[in-house]
Amino acid sequence: RQIAPVDEVETVADAVAGADVVVLSIPFAAIPGLGQILRDAPASTVIVEMSNYYPEAGVIEGVAEAASDTTWLSEQVGRPIIKAWNSIFSRSLALKGRAAGEPDRVALPVAGDDLEDKKVVMQLVEETGFEAVDAGNLADSWRMQPGSPVYCTDLDATALRAALARADKTRMAHDRPTQIQAVYSPETGIDMVNGVEIYREVTNQTR
Repeated sequence: RQIAPVDEVETVADAVAGADVVVLSIPFAAIPGLGQILRDAPASTVIVEMSNYYPEAGVIEGVAEAASDTTWLSEQVGRPIIKAWNSIFSRSLALKGRAAGEPDRVALPVAGDDLEDKKVVMQLVEETGFEAVDAGNLADSWRMQPGSPVYCTDLDATALRAALARADKTRMAHDRPTQIQAVYSPETGIDMVNGVEIYREVTNQTR
């Protein structure tokens, strides 16, 4: 399909209806409000979510009991969802993309239940300059949530797979707020320059 120019798209529903892939890059709590629009999208449309849930910013009932944050989200909107691009600082996303085969290429996890949809998203991740790593089904996507050793630690593919395997749900509840406190200041915002190293230190993760 051709993508309509922004000035020709009148509503969110118009944008979704005309897209092969919809990437949700809005606050986690706002996504359920798009449920009807997403349900009305063509069945072939791939829905990708790159947001993150921080209970420190406000607890949402039911999320903690779900297999993963995005499993809960998928249930709310009534559509399969692929999780991707959530585990990288925006600074790294803008600066660290590399062509396939180049040294020091950062890898990003991609999780979801629909294998064909996941294949599409993994190809898109590659096209944005990062090595796509299959992180399993949507229930497994808790391994790439805030507080995990893969979250914003800019690992290569080998290290990323090892970090996914050793992710510990019981530890993430401690590491997530510790990371936030270490990188965030109300005066200066998030320290993305030093954030990667800080997050690695908190989760004892090396490259």
